[in-house]
Amino acid sequence: MKILLVTNYYEPEVGAPQRRWANLAQRFTAAGHQLCVLAPVPHYPSGTASESTLRAHPVGRLKNGNHGETIVRVPFREYSESMASLLLDQGVNSAGSVAQAARWFSGTGRRPDVVIASIPGLPTMLAGQAIARLFRIPLVAEMRDAWPDLISDGGLLRGLMRGVPGAERLEGAMMSFFTWLQRHSSLVVTTTESFAGALRSRGIAQTVAVRNGSEVPAVADHREAPRSPDEFHALYLGTVGRSQDLDTAVRAACRAADLGTPITLRIVGAGASSAELRRLANELNAPVEFSPPVEPEELSRAYAWADTHIVSLRDWPAFGMTVPSKLYEVMGTGHHVSGVLTGEAAQIVNAARAGDVVTPGDHRALGDLWAKLHADRSRLAADRHGRAWIAAHADYDALASRYLNILEELV
Repeated sequence: MKILLVTNYYEPEVGAPQRRWANLAQRFTAAGHQLCVLAPVPHYPSGTASESTLRAHPVGRLKNGNHGETIVRVPFREYSESMASLLLDQGVNSAGSVAQAARWFSGTGRRPDVVIASIPGLPTMLAGQAIARLFRIPLVAEMRDAWPDLISDGGLLRGLMRGVPGAERLEGAMMSFFTWLQRHSSLVVTTTESFAGALRSRGIAQTVAVRNGSEVPAVADHREAPRSPDEFHALYLGTVGRSQDLDTAVRAACRAADLGTPITLRIVGAGASSAELRRLANELNAPVEFSPPVEPEELSRAYAWADTHIVSLRDWPAFGMTVPSKLYEVMGTGHHVSGVLTGEAAQIVNAARAGDVVTPGDHRALGDLWAKLHADRSRLAADRHGRAWIAAHADYDALASRYLNILEELV
């Protein structure tokens, strides 16, 4: 097959979508398929690209990737922490993707067999629809998050249009339009079974789930030398945004310290909530350290520092149908999970016996949990269970094979 992927995020950027498609790309091409990726010049998470990046990844140039795929870079627009600027960037990416698809793949022998739009938002869905219509090929809408539900839960349009009459009606119209686009896709792929079920209940019958995966060997066997039992280390490593609700973790660290636990909470990453979270930690005099994002080769050391790893999502209904890829990554390391989760993600932690779960937003429960874990460190031993679940349910070889079988049936 000739597979065309449209995405806003791709290597050499570091993140969950990038890891998912690096692993799938490697396996798709190893199975003899052609994969071409339309992706913007790398500019995540900073929103900007250096001169060296612009030279290395020029717009409109067809280049070989690291996994047997080819990559065509599309334009981007620098963005800030505001949702409006991010949406504008996605719009520029998407328009550029349609233009480059028309340029590179029109003509005999070059037309793709299927296009996959890997979706964080509406513009990418529109680009996928346009490309599918241009070449008269099937469209696979890959919903990495619970869209359009997050539009409502997160109040995205209401936040952008605060004080503007009709914002709620426009938000409802956008959700209906998003659902219409899903219904008119050849196939919708989700990353959780619960969201696939929700879409099918809305009449989108052509929906299947292909989970995110985990690369266990990369970080699984690196442990720090035993330290004093008088120390307790909690780690969050990932995006620091609204969705993660990390103020709960900061307040929980204060709660655990008040209970006599010698705790250090380390937050490693960057995002829209970083500055606000630092202010909160300063106001509370919380036992919290902040560090910038780490490179992939530094993950082992970062993980080894911790007794428990936080996987956290805000208490929005859509997140009950979401499983953060970070959860699979942490389970793959064999470390204990402090899950601030509901729904399918909470069920996985409990079923895998990979850690403990508290209700999102309940900083007292999380602080109490850390105090109990410090008092009884035997509860931190989760390595066999989490890794066994990952091997059975989130192996990339099996996931890629399932994805390819689905695509072959479609074309």
